[in-house]
Amino acid sequence: MTRLAARSLSILSWAVLVASPAAAQISTPEALSSAAPATPSPYVVTGAWVGAFDLGGVRRRVAMVLRERARGDVFGYVLGGNGWWTITDGSLRGNRLELTLVVTPEDGQTTSLAISGIVGVSTFTGTSDDGSGPQALTLRRRKDVLHARRLFFADVVGGNPVSVVTLAVVHDDAGRLVAGGFEGAQDCDLLGCLGKVTSFSEVGNNLTISVRSGDPCPGTATLTASFDPLSLFYSGTWTRNDCNGSAAGVLLGARGTRTRSDDVLEILDRLDELADCFEASVPFGSSHPAVSSSYLNFGRLEADLLGGFDKELAAYTGIRAEFHSIYQIATVADPTTLPDFDVGELVTFEELRSGIPVAGGAREQYIDTRVRPTQPLLRNWANEGEWVIKGNQLPGFDLPFDYTVGASALEIPTPGGTVYASFGSWGAHFGPMTGHPNGDAKGNGIGFLTQDESDMTELVGNGNGTYELGETWGYWGGLTGDLVRNKTPVYKAVWDGTVVALQYNGAPSGFYFDDPPHWELFIDFENTLELRLGHLGSIADPLRLQILALTGIDTSTYVGAPGDEILGGIEIPVSTGDELCYPQMIADPVPGFPGYFKDKSPTLGPPWAQMEWSMLGPVGMDRADVCHYDLMGPAAGAALQGMIDVEVVDPLSQRYRFIWNEKWLWGAEGRACMAYTNEPQDFSSLYTQLGGWFEIDGPATTTDELVSFVPMATETAAFEPALYDPANVGWLLVRQRAFPTSLTWLMPDGSNLMVAYPRAEVLDLQGDQLLLKWRDLGYKPGGGPETPVYQRAAYVLDGNGLKVKWGVLANTPAGALLPVLLPTDPCNDVDVICYDHTHQLGF
Repeated sequence: MTRLAARSLSILSWAVLVASPAAAQISTPEALSSAAPATPSPYVVTGAWVGAFDLGGVRRRVAMVLRERARGDVFGYVLGGNGWWTITDGSLRGNRLELTLVVTPEDGQTTSLAISGIVGVSTFTGTSDDGSGPQALTLRRRKDVLHARRLFFADVVGGNPVSVVTLAVVHDDAGRLVAGGFEGAQDCDLLGCLGKVTSFSEVGNNLTISVRSGDPCPGTATLTASFDPLSLFYSGTWTRNDCNGSAAGVLLGARGTRTRSDDVLEILDRLDELADCFEASVPFGSSHPAVSSSYLNFGRLEADLLGGFDKELAAYTGIRAEFHSIYQIATVADPTTLPDFDVGELVTFEELRSGIPVAGGAREQYIDTRVRPTQPLLRNWANEGEWVIKGNQLPGFDLPFDYTVGASALEIPTPGGTVYASFGSWGAHFGPMTGHPNGDAKGNGIGFLTQDESDMTELVGNGNGTYELGETWGYWGGLTGDLVRNKTPVYKAVWDGTVVALQYNGAPSGFYFDDPPHWELFIDFENTLELRLGHLGSIADPLRLQILALTGIDTSTYVGAPGDEILGGIEIPVSTGDELCYPQMIADPVPGFPGYFKDKSPTLGPPWAQMEWSMLGPVGMDRADVCHYDLMGPAAGAALQGMIDVEVVDPLSQRYRFIWNEKWLWGAEGRACMAYTNEPQDFSSLYTQLGGWFEIDGPATTTDELVSFVPMATETAAFEPALYDPANVGWLLVRQRAFPTSLTWLMPDGSNLMVAYPRAEVLDLQGDQLLLKWRDLGYKPGGGPETPVYQRAAYVLDGNGLKVKWGVLANTPAGALLPVLLPTDPCNDVDVICYDHTHQLGF
């Protein structure tokens, strides 16, 4: 099968949870063992448990491993759940066990099961309730080792895999089926939406599975397939009978990684040890039993990890630490796992830590990796006699070009001399940091061909050698432009990897120097990262010639449709340091001055390289855009931040000098990583998906508005408190109409004002209302000075998204009245606007 098909099938490669001996005979058990574990207390909950309850019209059997903490909390892991089955909360008070089991399938319709009852030596007797009423539930303790594995299947239509299904099974040492379920990841067309595995048999390479699906279309289905040890794929057929009738088709499948219940229990022990240290305020020091002495994670060593924990202890008292919502544990290496699904030995979970600041104040939730994901420092594990956190064993990410860190720029060597590159913050909203007001999930680089204005020539001006508006300056690039051409940086491979796609994004447009086309290159690495290099003008000869030999396509002459992917599933290995491609350059000839070049502005500004890339990496159960700066390792990351800190306070900075009057905007985003990722994309807070919200289409609305909530990086050198109202609560806000339309606002003096890109300080942010101070609107009542205006807005944030009712504008905060937002108020495209995270055109 081609890589293109494999990548389609791997849509759920981050949901791998599996284990079991290969070629085991598995059948539905007549009865499950209920032998009592060797335990000193009849009410200890720690161990493996199996039970069944109704879910979505199907009675599901589920296996889980629970761990009781000293303070009576209970956390654990669902072995037999497919999709996102997690334990989010639990407690044991005496012999009463309370658990919250959350099921979040691909459609996002979360079901929460409240489990409550009495735990004894070998059984738990109680109820489960999904909100529709309690149903009887019995869990039986298992003292034997349970083995879990996950598989992935897809219907094959026209040679391509579609309708991906993820399936999980759990069996015992004897090969008997203990639990199992499936979920339609993309749709319900293969086996149904959600259901249970009723039988599972794999003898040698021959596999047969029967399943029963639940609501909304109950039915049964059977998979029959053979495993090919060379390609690592299953191939076979499927049949289904449900409320829609009978269907059949061709099947493609693959194995994921595996796990064991005893491994899970030991990993839970290690997490409990970490949590206990936080809660007892025990310094982590130089070592910890849960962390390997050879820990390494993108350049972070054991000392860096534990030192970070000790900084938390120094900053907070009364810390409460939780490791919960454990989505994924993989502990058993299996050479028959498809590489796209082989996640190695890892644990994926959420971290919650709260504490009382030593400096004073109320308890705060200072770490919540669900709402504010961070680099997963505790994700990768290893069995070193005991299970310990090992890290991904990778050095820090390096930028994809040769460079040295200068005082205020990255100095990039090229055949024509040094390029001085400035990089804007990842996740920023304001120019010149970014190009997207909804938050840009990449760093925007400007590779200046000049170090400062002394490398430019004053062509038309007063002759004093200083940039002034109205003058014309130019960079000597040679009569044929060769001195510009020779200063084009070259991108290189940062690790050994594989070029997996090359996309043609547009024909020459006349905008860039030498009028190149627009390419985008995708490179996968074995460390689960994917680097995407954008705004490319050409492909370096070593790679171009390989592509020509493999595809017959010469990228130097190719003309196709925008969006064409020319490799068609062909993979091209690359080694660290290999030259890959070149960025597009912005260099316009200066009219009337042959050999001189400038940027696209009418007068000032040097030529520059447009250096942009993004990174796809692990975030929770998924892969999502992540901040590559945070992967550089502590020393390299600190050096980069130091460089940014110098540039943002330099009024002669090539990047910022001409918009210094807008420092209250870009100066609020001076942290290299404004966030680690653009996840989550849910509606759990105003800042999900980098705080960008797009108007929802509806009967009386047009999807032509954006609102963004922007947290301020107040700890950076760029931030100047004096630029803001003292009441500012640490947020800015942006509203915008789709390009090129402007908003029309009724101002306090009764005039109408066209506002293209209004920006505000947030002076008050409560659970359901905002007070905003809009600045730089061009509002000059009576011909006087520029004047801000104030506005209150009421909002509701719920499972449908964000609804805002915008109040009238006023001259003072006191004059800004809070509008009344009723639950029945419809979105009207005027003062009541509804938003979600669905990206719309025009932004």
